[in-house]
Amino acid sequence: MKIVILFLTFCRVSAVINQLNDAEYATMPPVFHLDRYKLCVDQTGGIYCMVEIHLVGDSDNDLLRMIHEYSERKETHFNHSRLHYGICFTKMCKDYIKTEEADSKDLLLVIEQCLNASFWDQYKLKTKIDEDTICHSKDQSYSTEPIDVVVAVLCLCILLLNAAGSIYDTIIVKRNHSGNKWLLCFSIKRNWSKLIETQEDRQNGIERLKGLNGMKYVQSQSSFRSILF
Repeated sequence: MKIVILFLTFCRVSAVINQLNDAEYATMPPVFHLDRYKLCVDQTGGIYCMVEIHLVGDSDNDLLRMIHEYSERKETHFNHSRLHYGICFTKMCKDYIKTEEADSKDLLLVIEQCLNASFWDQYKLKTKIDEDTICHSKDQSYSTEPIDVVVAVLCLCILLLNAAGSIYDTIIVKRNHSGNKWLLCFSIKRNWSKLIETQEDRQNGIERLKGLNGMKYVQSQSSFRSILF
């Protein structure tokens, strides 16, 4: 039994690469790569994409096996099988743009085909990309989401309440000297006067709270006596 445990432990340790020399490390694709964003989107029809790439390949691929074994030491090594790239689609995948237009393929599929060809030529590896890939262009239009509508409606309601409260405070309350306190809470005039009032203006309100000082004194004396006795 001990021999089996030692054998399994040895196999586990042997599947982890602790260190690579410079030449071996250079054979792996870089974990991070960013093309120049502004230069990309400023060109005609420029599209820039942020892509999460998973490296895949055949089971007998020596490079992929080395990548997995090197990445296994998570304490000190990056995961070199998961890459984070920012690519200029119109530059890197220019040979695939015509294909996309002709066949109306999904953009993500076209990016994956482009990266597959590039990584196969350089490393003999294939790729899979995450579905949450984000692409930008200079003239990109953004669709309106339900949360955008909710926020816009809330802001509009607040503005309408401010307008109604201010008009109500200025015209109706000024004549009748009384009004709905809930609507007056949204009066810009009334809120502004409270915002800029001085200490003297607040004196009447502070007088009502002076009883709290007596309560604080009694509580402090009780605490002091409990410490002494």
